[in-house]
Amino acid sequence: MKKAIICLLLIFLLTGCVKQRTENIVEDLNENSNFEYDLLTEITGDVRTSMEDKFSSCPGFGVYTLFDESIDIDVQQDHIHNHLDEYETTTYDVTAYPDYSDGREYITSIWTTDPEIHIYDLYVGDSYTEEELKEYMTSLGFSLTNNSENIFMYNKERLNMSIFIENNAITKMYVRVDITNRWDIQY
Repeated sequence: MKKAIICLLLIFLLTGCVKQRTENIVEDLNENSNFEYDLLTEITGDVRTSMEDKFSSCPGFGVYTLFDESIDIDVQQDHIHNHLDEYETTTYDVTAYPDYSDGREYITSIWTTDPEIHIYDLYVGDSYTEEELKEYMTSLGFSLTNNSENIFMYNKERLNMSIFIENNAITKMYVRVDITNRWDIQY
C-alpha cells in the first residue's frame, strides 16, 4: 500500500514538473518574440474584449483560429491556414490547456507570415540554409525532429516550432505547445 501511495505521489510530482518546465520554456519563447498575444495567453473576458475589433474567428474541431478581420474569406467554406502565404499576418489557435478536457481557453499555437514578427530573432524573409538553421535552433536547446523539403520541425520539451523555408528564406513560422488528451476526447 505504501509503495502504491509513493508511486502515485511521484507521478503527480513528475507531472507537475513537466508542466512547469514547459511553461518556463514557453515564457522564454514569449520573452524572445513579439507576438501581439503570447503563447498560452488565457482568453479571459478582458482579452476577448481586446480581440473583438481586431480578429475574425475560424471554427475547427476542439479549436478555433483568430485571424485579422481585414482578411476576407468564407470561414464556412475555407480555413485561414490555407491562405497564410497570401497575407503578411499572424493567427492564433485557441483551445484548452494543458488538456483538451480542461474548460478554460488558451492560445496554444501561433502561425506567422508577418515579416515584422520575430521568434528568437528569426523573421520571415531571413536567409538561412538548412545547416545554419539547425545550428541556431540547437544553440537554443531545440532538437530537429523532422524535416521534409522546406519544413523544419524542432522540439524543446512540449514546445514545437516549425520553420518553412523556400529558396533559403523563411516564409512562415509556427509554434505550438503540446496538449494532452487524457480522456481521449474525439472531435
